Amino acid sequence: MLEQTGEESTNALVWNETGNAHFKRGAIEEAINAYNKAIQFDTEFGWPYSNLALAYITQGQYTEAILLYQRSIELLDSDKDKAVSWNGLGNVYRRIHDYANAVAAYQKAAELDPETAGMREGLDSSEAGQDPRNAQAWNDLGEVFFKTGAYDEAARAFEKAIGLVPEFGWAHSNLARTLSAQGKHAEAVPLFRKSIELFQEDKDKAVSWNRLGNVYRKLNDYDHAIQAYQQAVALAEEDAALITRTRFSLLSNLAAD
Repeated sequence: MLEQTGEESTNALVWNETGNAHFKRGAIEEAINAYNKAIQFDTEFGWPYSNLALAYITQGQYTEAILLYQRSIELLDSDKDKAVSWNGLGNVYRRIHDYANAVAAYQKAAELDPETAGMREGLDSSEAGQDPRNAQAWNDLGEVFFKTGAYDEAARAFEKAIGLVPEFGWAHSNLARTLSAQGKHAEAVPLFRKSIELFQEDKDKAVSWNRLGNVYRKLNDYDHAIQAYQQAVALAEEDAALITRTRFSLLSNLAAD
C-alpha cells in the first residue's frame, strides 16, 4: 500500500504518481513540483526524470528535457522503459529541428522495443517550416518509421518531404513503397513512375523500377512487372541487377505457362 501523498510523504513512487495525476489534469507546475520531490527522495529512480522531461516539453524547456531524458535512460532498468525515454528524446530533438539526433533516438527506441513506434507524437506539419533542407530529414525520419512498421507515420513524413521539395525523387519512391506495404498497390504505381521521372541517376531509377515491378507482381500484372524489371536490369549496377534478373527470369517462366 502506498504511503500518503501530502507533504509528509517521503516515498518517491508516491510523488511520481502524484505528478502523473497532476500532469493528466493539466496542472503542469504541480506536476513538476511533484516529480522534483520524487527525485529528491530517490535520485536513482528513473521514471520521475522521464516524466519531468515530458512536463518541461509542454513549457518549451527543451534543453532541460534532453538532459532529463538522458539521465532517465541511464537509470531505467528494462529495455522497454529505456525505449520510452529514447522515444521521448526523439520527440524533443524533432521539436528543435535536430532531425539527425531525432532519427538516431527513434532508431534506438525501436531497437530496444519496436512497439514504441506507435507511441510517437503525430507529425506536426508546422514543425519543420518551409525549409527545403529539412526534406531529407523528413525522408530519413520516414525511413525509420517504415522500418519499425509505423506506416501511417512513415507516409506522413514522406508526404512532408514532398511538400517541402516536390522534385525529391526518393520521397516519392519511399511513399509509394509505404503505400504498397499498406496494401495500396494501385496508389503506389503513379508515385513510383513520378520518382523515376525525377531521379537523375540511372542506379536510382533502377531501384524504383525494381520496386514498381514488385508492385505490379502483387497486382498480378505480370506483363508490366516484366517490363519494369527489364528497365531495372538495364539501368542497375551489376551487383544490384542480380536479384532483379532472377525475379525477371521467374516471371518470364510464369508468363510462359
